[in-house]
Amino acid sequence: HVNRHIAAYFIRLCKFKINKGDGDMDGFDDALGKNELATKTSTFEPMLYNIGMFTVMEKILNDTTIRDNEDFSSLLIFSSSFMKRFARAAEMNPMLYVEAMFKH
Repeated sequence: HVNRHIAAYFIRLCKFKINKGDGDMDGFDDALGKNELATKTSTFEPMLYNIGMFTVMEKILNDTTIRDNEDFSSLLIFSSSFMKRFARAAEMNPMLYVEAMFKH
């Protein structure tokens, strides 16, 4: 029961949109002037790209005792999709590997 809540928390964190960008920069103005990056849609998921999280995901995905247990299915699904999204992001930006190693 607790595993579902933990997985649901991480899923919400990964899908929470920081700024819904509609491409219209007329209404957005910050201290530095118009900021094109601030109008793009982003999530909090990259904050989880660190070695500690990857270590936990590796243990979850390689644990054979929980693979067939229905209580862990949401955690397994989240872990595998999280790692796939990181792999896709790292293909586009290889420096993510370095950042993941040194980010706290």
